Amino acid sequence: MPPVDLLAILLASSPDDALPRARELVEGHGGFCAAFSKDDPMNPKKMRWWRFMVRLMRMGFTGLRHVMDDTVASWTMRQRWKLVWQGRVAANVEMLQKMRPDEVVNVIAIQGWPAL
Repeated sequence: MPPVDLLAILLASSPDDALPRARELVEGHGGFCAAFSKDDPMNPKKMRWWRFMVRLMRMGFTGLRHVMDDTVASWTMRQRWKLVWQGRVAANVEMLQKMRPDEVVNVIAIQGWPAL
């Protein structure tokens, strides 16, 4: 396979079914992927009651506030995943701009269904 030119590209979003192939193509050309699926460990999920109890037992009194804040946030912030995604996109764009200051960073988003 001939060598490919490295490009300043970022995959920001993709439907779950297209994500593995899109990630492979972007990373194969030297880009980065900020997109993640709903099953990705980075995707915030509601804290289960048993995990809450384990964290309470392991934490001291000073850590109680942090545990409570995490629990409340996991149950009240409906679109918490969006904050994680925005942070990943921003960090990757900044990294690409520093790595390739003379190039334009191309951000790719593959539309899924339903269209918003």
